[in-house]
Amino acid sequence: MRDPSGVWVLCLFALGVVVLGLVHRRHATRVRADRGRLFESCSELLEAPCLVPRGLDFPLLQGRRRGRDIRIEPVVDTLSMRTLPVLWLVVTVRGPHRVVGQLSVLARACGTEFYARHDQVGERVSPAAEWPAALSVRCDESDLVAESAELLERIRAAMADGTVKQVLVGPSSARVVWRCATADSGTYRVTRRVDLTQTRVDAAALEEVLEALDAVVALAETAVTSPSEAHRQAGVR
Repeated sequence: MRDPSGVWVLCLFALGVVVLGLVHRRHATRVRADRGRLFESCSELLEAPCLVPRGLDFPLLQGRRRGRDIRIEPVVDTLSMRTLPVLWLVVTVRGPHRVVGQLSVLARACGTEFYARHDQVGERVSPAAEWPAALSVRCDESDLVAESAELLERIRAAMADGTVKQVLVGPSSARVVWRCATADSGTYRVTRRVDLTQTRVDAAALEEVLEALDAVVALAETAVTSPSEAHRQAGVR
C-alpha cells in the first residue's frame, strides 16, 4: 500500500508554491502601484505628459516644454561603494541645440556611473586652478571650455549643493542627472534590500532643475565653440 504521507507532502508543497506565487503577485502589484506614483505631482510641469510603465521599474516621464521634447528616466544606482543606493533622475532635453561639441561635468567620479557615459565625451580638461577638484570636466571642443567661463560657473553653481551628479550639453541633447531620493538606510544595512517605498518627485525641485538646464543650454549656445566655427560665422557675415 502506498504511504499516504508522501501524498500529503506533495500537497503541502504544491500549496506552498501557490501561496508564494500569490504573495509575490500581491507584492509586485503593490510595488508597481507605488512606483507608478513617482511623478504624481509633476503633471503640470510638462505639456502632454506621458507616463511610460516599465514593469516593476520606475516609469519614464515624457512630454514637451517650451517647444522641446523632455525625457525623465529614473535610475536606481546600487554600484557606488560605501554609500546607500540612490534614485537618480536623468533629465534630458532633446535638441537640436546650437552647440558644437559636447561638454560633460561629473561630480565625484568613481567609475561606476553607468548612466552618465562621461568617459565617452572627448578628453578631460582642467578649466582653471580654482576649479573644484571633485568636478571632472570632459569636452571634445576645448574652446567650449576656454571661451565659456560664464557657462562653467553656471554649471558649478548648479552642482554646488551636491544633488546634481552630472551636467551634459551637446548638439543632440542636454541632460542633468539629479538625485531624487536615497534608499532607506535601516532596511538596506540589515537586509541589503533597496527600499524606495513612497518616493515622490518634488515638483518644485524638478522645475528648478529644468530651469537650470535651460540656462546652461542658453549659455552654451551663445559661447564661441571653436575657432573654425567663429571664422565660418564671421565669413557668413
